[in-house]
Amino acid sequence: MMQQNFLTIGQAAVAIGVAVSTLRRWDKEKSFSPDSRTVGRHRRYKIDSIKQRFFPGEISEDQRKTILYARVSGSDQKKDLETQARTLEEFTRKKAYCNYELIKDLGSGLNCKKRGLKKLVDQIMRGGVKRIILTHRDRILRLGTKKVFPSKVFK
Repeated sequence: MMQQNFLTIGQAAVAIGVAVSTLRRWDKEKSFSPDSRTVGRHRRYKIDSIKQRFFPGEISEDQRKTILYARVSGSDQKKDLETQARTLEEFTRKKAYCNYELIKDLGSGLNCKKRGLKKLVDQIMRGGVKRIILTHRDRILRLGTKKVFPSKVFK
């Protein structure tokens, strides 16, 4: 079993947009079960299983986008958000990436339920993201970014 094709229950919950307790309940009800378990009985979900169940109709290669993601913690930092957005768009133009989308989020880096983050995860799970461009890696999540998002997504 190659670990890179599997998600932990926490990673799967973030990807789907539900609580960990919901995935446990679905497993108990047999409505959506993990694809395997570790020796320690920890649930593991195949990325493909999640895509098929929750994100049918993957996006073709030529439709995949470059995502520019900007986030600040509070409304008092809106000026910083616009600065991030400008910086990301300038970088994208210099690199000549044509098919891109700017996602701006306002909220804590510890909050996994931000509207923009949910949109980003949804697009990743549908296979619609070619690359993600950030001003800093912690813009997506303050902690655990490497665990939730594989490093090959970042360019």
